[in-house]
Amino acid sequence: MGITSWFRVFRNARGVWCLLHDDNVHWAKKAGVTIATSLTLVYALWPVDLIPDIIPVFGWLDDIGLIAFCATALNLVGMRYAEHQLPAANQDLPSATGSHPRPP
Repeated sequence: MGITSWFRVFRNARGVWCLLHDDNVHWAKKAGVTIATSLTLVYALWPVDLIPDIIPVFGWLDDIGLIAFCATALNLVGMRYAEHQLPAANQDLPSATGSHPRPP
């Protein structure tokens, strides 16, 4: 992952954080993000799984797959929110083609 990818991950995480604290966002969207994240963490840490963790490698696949799915979904939610609601933050990030900030 290059430096621009890390900036995007940070921006998207910031977008999710701002979405959860924005009074203009409908409560159902906030609840969905919170519940999905909470359930993913509980499932990953809970000792009972669909595929037992005793089975090497295969026991971890369901945990890894669920965490990857939730991380991707949160990344998309944060990206959409950041693009539409945080325009000033988008200008400070490096462009996709180089490491220079976008012109205003």
